[in-house]
Amino acid sequence: MKHISSKNNSIYKEIKKLLTSSSHRKKTGLTVAIGRKVVEDILTSELEKQVKYIAIDERKDPSPYEELDSPTIVLSQHLSKELDPVFDDQGILTVIERKYIAEEDIPDSGIFLILDGVSDPINVGALIRTASGLGFTAVLATENTADPLSPKVIRYSSGYSLFVPIYRGSSKKIWKAMKDRAIKLITTYLEGRSCTSTFTSAIKEFALCLGSEGRGLSEIWKEYPDRVNLLLKMNDIDSFNVSVAGSILMYILKTGGELCG
Repeated sequence: MKHISSKNNSIYKEIKKLLTSSSHRKKTGLTVAIGRKVVEDILTSELEKQVKYIAIDERKDPSPYEELDSPTIVLSQHLSKELDPVFDDQGILTVIERKYIAEEDIPDSGIFLILDGVSDPINVGALIRTASGLGFTAVLATENTADPLSPKVIRYSSGYSLFVPIYRGSSKKIWKAMKDRAIKLITTYLEGRSCTSTFTSAIKEFALCLGSEGRGLSEIWKEYPDRVNLLLKMNDIDSFNVSVAGSILMYILKTGGELCG
């Protein structure tokens, strides 16, 4: 195992840059996953083949990682504290190759989660985790959505953003991709706020589109030819947090339940 104690070390500087620079992550196709549970999930899955190396804090026992195919780097306590507070606490991270799927690789059918301008990494992570747990086919994120493959979103999704196919592109491209595949679109515009229809069974194929809490969905989705607008029934509450509302909607749409729109 290689021990690193200098901030000038190239590996340390690479990890630091991957943690802070989205352009560097895009350029290299690499990202960082921090935490024992996330790293263990990666190392016991097909993603293990995409691990570039593992870094551990010198205060942690290195023996579980000595026989791995992936190189293991040991960082000094001083560097761990400098690098990231979560790494300083958890003591392990992995640098992994992970890229967004290409537009032509978006599946032809299934159930999709579209994130249109959801900018908070906590919300994006929570929504991707729910989508993964419910077996969604893919996540489609607009370019003004928090980077789903950033270390923060990976952390808040408990690593699940690494395991779900994710496409990132403009609203126009995602709109067209769904239209070309004849996918029913479920939107959540607050217009009217009336409840006139009810879903009582699961929908087999659909795309649930969620917007930012501040601005809502982009106007482009109103032009989609096969669209249903749904609201959740609420008592004296103006709105739910987008990750809460989105998770409830995903569950009901996937499993069946009462919705109004």
